[in-house]
Amino acid sequence: MSSTREFARQYWDLANYIVGFASVQKVAFLLALASQKEFASKVRNSWGTVFVLEIVFAALYCLGVFGCSRIEDELLTAAEIPEHPIRTRARQTRTARIIWLIFLLLLSSGAVLYIRYGPA
Repeated sequence: MSSTREFARQYWDLANYIVGFASVQKVAFLLALASQKEFASKVRNSWGTVFVLEIVFAALYCLGVFGCSRIEDELLTAAEIPEHPIRTRARQTRTARIIWLIFLLLLSSGAVLYIRYGPA
């Protein structure tokens, strides 16, 4: 039973790693967009591709987080851990992680659209 709990914990950690990676990636993208004129110019010229790729990767990150959370929940159920406030909190954390990823997508998409349609 404890090995099942440990395995569930690894899925919790994996979801954290996915969110952390996506966050660092978006911050690096936004900093490069703000500080490097050549990069911003390239983004402006191929904004459609950048926009679509952002949506695709955000969807993949959200699916990864959701999948990790579901597997974690199934493992805890298999370990016969009763419904507990901690499991409810884990589901709320899953929702918060996905909302955070969507917020990052909106932020970076807004930046791309500003680069494309904003003042030159």
